[in-house]
Amino acid sequence: MSGAPNWQGTRPAGGGGSGPQPGPAVKGFHPDEPQMDVIWQRCSELGMPINLHMSDPYWSYLPQNRFNDGLMNGFSWRLDNKPGIMGHEGLIQSLDNALKRHPKTVFVCCHLANLDYDLTRLGEMLDRHSKHVCRHLCALRETASIPRFASQFLKRYAHRVAYGTDMPYTQEMFTTTFRVMESLDEHFYAQDVYFNFNYHWRCTASACRRTR
Repeated sequence: MSGAPNWQGTRPAGGGGSGPQPGPAVKGFHPDEPQMDVIWQRCSELGMPINLHMSDPYWSYLPQNRFNDGLMNGFSWRLDNKPGIMGHEGLIQSLDNALKRHPKTVFVCCHLANLDYDLTRLGEMLDRHSKHVCRHLCALRETASIPRFASQFLKRYAHRVAYGTDMPYTQEMFTTTFRVMESLDEHFYAQDVYFNFNYHWRCTASACRRTR
């Protein structure tokens, strides 16, 4: 795909992946608020896992300027100009508090809980909370910039990282997934053709293929 980035791309209007919407912010409940306890408890009793999207990309909360290493993604989901919202750190702490309070409830956190920039911290959360599971796929390009550490993380927590995405199931999506996670390819660029992010990070595969 050539030309200037189209930040809206093929995102469904008002639907998943549409980013922050115009208009006044609507206050909701964060995971560790007391009003949510009865829901988390009931899900545990029913054996029902909770698919939870925590935060937005870390770079969305930073100033959108040339010093922002994730500007190509962060600008699409820009939040540094949204006053009164809980920041990235507060949201991650809210998740950690909820996990601590509900140790028998299974929380499946999308996009590696948006901690793809700090897998050490995510690993510590997985170690503390045995029912915490994270979902990996849409963070492929972020982890492809740190292939060796990403490989170590994915192998160590293979039983805690699920394969999932909010992108359409296409051959290109599966091909890119294989290339980033299991091939030996180095220094390549993979554009997200669905959300149309023009990533400037080069990708290097994690080579997480299984060995006999």
